[in-house]
Amino acid sequence: MTLNQQIAPHVQTVLKVEPYILDPRLPASSYDTPSKYHDALDTTPYEKNAPPTKKFYHGSKFGGNLDAFDAKISIAAQELGMPKFDWTSEGKAGATWNAHRLVLKASQLDERESLDEKDPLACVKTLQVRLMDRFYRDFHSSSKDMSDNTYLAGVAKEFGLFDSDEAALKWLQGDDLEYELGNKLQQADMNGVQSIPSHIANDGADHMSETGSHESLLKMMQMAAAPYVR
Repeated sequence: MTLNQQIAPHVQTVLKVEPYILDPRLPASSYDTPSKYHDALDTTPYEKNAPPTKKFYHGSKFGGNLDAFDAKISIAAQELGMPKFDWTSEGKAGATWNAHRLVLKASQLDERESLDEKDPLACVKTLQVRLMDRFYRDFHSSSKDMSDNTYLAGVAKEFGLFDSDEAALKWLQGDDLEYELGNKLQQADMNGVQSIPSHIANDGADHMSETGSHESLLKMMQMAAAPYVR
């Protein structure tokens, strides 16, 4: 059964990833985070351009339970066909501001294209969703630094957001889409988002926080689509 058939017939599913800064204390390796949306460094345990390692960062959150949690989440990931997670490496856990800017740019590029109505999985094949999948895999499994502009530029070029690494790096060093990203963060705050994942249907008509079950998420989407089903 396809996604559309599970939710409602003749209703097209559109998936958009919206930004949320989970930890505004984190610094970036290669740029200064905007003070309006990130904590001042002198109020955090970190130093400028020196993000903590994943092992230190996650260890400070989970303490002595980190190894057990890392093993548990890795098993869960593999059961879903995802790569094994690694939350105890020396890779950096840096700010995601510029990564969010790229995800927002990908969303804008997607808006220029029409989803294939004949493909029930078209909503998970968009540029934005594929880019997010890559970022998640690179951070959780390969310990890439999400705050390293050189890494981000390479991925942006690979996914066709820019014609070259140099063009992508120049864009990342500028301020394009920072205003728009800030507005979206304020919108998330108004929608009551306080953690991730957080699912919002029909621009706030309904929402669900945390992971929940597949059945409960599907039920929420069915209820959101109900007024439009003929």
